[in-house]
Amino acid sequence: MAICEDEQIQRVLIKKRVEDYMEKHHMDVNIREYDSGEQFLQDEKRKEVDIVLLDIYLEGMSGIELAKKMRAEGEKLQIIFITSSNEFASEAFEVESLYYLKKPLEDEKFVKAMDLAMRKFNKLRCIEIFENRESKKIYLSDIYYVETMYRKLVIHTALDEYVTYMTLSKMMDTIPKEDFAQISRFSLVMLGKVLSFDGQEVLLNNGIRLEVSDKFKADLEDKYNAFKIRE
Repeated sequence: MAICEDEQIQRVLIKKRVEDYMEKHHMDVNIREYDSGEQFLQDEKRKEVDIVLLDIYLEGMSGIELAKKMRAEGEKLQIIFITSSNEFASEAFEVESLYYLKKPLEDEKFVKAMDLAMRKFNKLRCIEIFENRESKKIYLSDIYYVETMYRKLVIHTALDEYVTYMTLSKMMDTIPKEDFAQISRFSLVMLGKVLSFDGQEVLLNNGIRLEVSDKFKADLEDKYNAFKIRE
């Protein structure tokens, strides 16, 4: 995530709001800060940014100009504009911005914008695996559960099953820990697909039931409850 704002005090305030939001929702965040559109464009690591909170009235290149340049270059990151007037609302729409926030920021609208950004971000997150030597992209939001089978992993999704050579621990290193939970030595579930947990097994929203090992019950319950609060 990035904040592009030329006033240091405003950057500090916006960063604090983002950190508070992420902490409340039990999510980690790496925030990059920029004081101009030019500085943002010159940073190679901006390619890692998925969401940017962008001031429109920047010194030099405006936020709108920066957004148009990014879109012209094919960048798909989500843009939340922050401004002191409604003057550029139509232009913000043209560059497919996610939200248009006015200063001073209202808590309710800021949370609404962040909720929308995180929902879209979660849908776009993916992992890359190799199945039969072919690279395949799997969206995390499509995964129901993952299980080991001998030295392979079987990834069960809404559309298909994927088999790849990977350990469960390696899989867990590549996915967001707040969205998945291990339920046995050999399997983990996507919390967003869990309808209920009765203390013995989980019921997924596709009707599949999976037994939970005693060792993992307490951790699953904690993660599931935290996920439901965050949802």
